[in-house]
Amino acid sequence: MKKMLFSCMMMAGLSAHAQVDLGFPGNTGMVPILLSQQYSYSQQIFQASEIKANSGSITGLKFYLSGSSPITNSKTWKVYLGYTDKSQFSSNSDWIPLTSLTQVFEGDVEVIPFTGEVTVNFSQPFLYINTNNLVIAVDEIKPGDDFKSLNSFATYPPSKFAEVSNKYSLVTSLDHTSPEKINTSSPPEGFTTSDRSAVTLLGLTKQSLSESQLLDEQNDIKVYPNPFVSDLNIPDVSKVKSILVRDTSGATVKTINNPSSSIYLGDLKSGIYYLRFEMKDGSTRKLSTVIKK
Repeated sequence: MKKMLFSCMMMAGLSAHAQVDLGFPGNTGMVPILLSQQYSYSQQIFQASEIKANSGSITGLKFYLSGSSPITNSKTWKVYLGYTDKSQFSSNSDWIPLTSLTQVFEGDVEVIPFTGEVTVNFSQPFLYINTNNLVIAVDEIKPGDDFKSLNSFATYPPSKFAEVSNKYSLVTSLDHTSPEKINTSSPPEGFTTSDRSAVTLLGLTKQSLSESQLLDEQNDIKVYPNPFVSDLNIPDVSKVKSILVRDTSGATVKTINNPSSSIYLGDLKSGIYYLRFEMKDGSTRKLSTVIKK
């Protein structure tokens, strides 16, 4: 009965407030933080093919507690987001460098005891590209623990039995004897798990089926770096006749005819753009999403 009530409460919270929900909160686990430890640090990888969201701005996150007790010693967090080409971690020390992540929050998270919702509202939105795998990293930085609260965070296991050994999350922690916080610039060896947080990505919208199918298709024209500052590189441009650069309203803001392998887009404003490739054989390649810093 208690488990059913917990599931109903979580689903009510998800449907009422969510924009893009990842996972069904049926289990509990050790991400995003370990409430039984003095300090903890975790990184989780969510693949673009499972997020299935439109490109846009992530304005915050919601995690979900299994119980109604308050957490007083474990609610001061630093949160980072970023991208990775990895689909999972390769070892207990395969941390994604902090320098490749963007800090989006530092402070006390908002905890609503009855619903178990833990909300992280970003100081600045994070621009999300829907072709990239997303990294969510959480550093719990307040001394003390909430072991006696009997709480834990809702997680979800892999959807396929064959993936139960996959390493989607990497976690490390320090117990009560440690006077220092975790050095997230060079984290100690941790442990991996296939579980990930049941989490809501605020500010994003779900793709339609046709858009999701497009995302799963292999695009044979690659661009990098992404996000970029001024120049975009296109390794194989020999068959491209022109490139149309469009903003999020669909308006064409720039057309580049006979492009070279490096195109300059430094005059664009910061934000999300879509590249449409017109080929020399008359065909058109699907849009690539890029972010201008």
